[in-house]
Amino acid sequence: MNEHRVADTAAAIVCTLQTADDVAQRVQDWEAVLARAVERDAVDGGVRLRFPFDAATAADLGRLAALEVGCCGWLDFSMAVSAGTI
Repeated sequence: MNEHRVADTAAAIVCTLQTADDVAQRVQDWEAVLARAVERDAVDGGVRLRFPFDAATAADLGRLAALEVGCCGWLDFSMAVSAGTI
């Protein structure tokens, strides 16, 4: 019997960043992109952020979301791009 097995339907809630420097850099990256948000709304289970549209912000958001899912698989992100906003 393996007592440490995580149920197949549940993702482990654990960060896989290796060092304090890795964590500090990720926080710094998020702070830089979040500073561009023009609106923040609480929603069930999370937060909705709005950003003015520009390609660099869209790329930064996509990159950071992919990195987060890669290290913290329990997170869920979605991004919608429309005229004028992300």
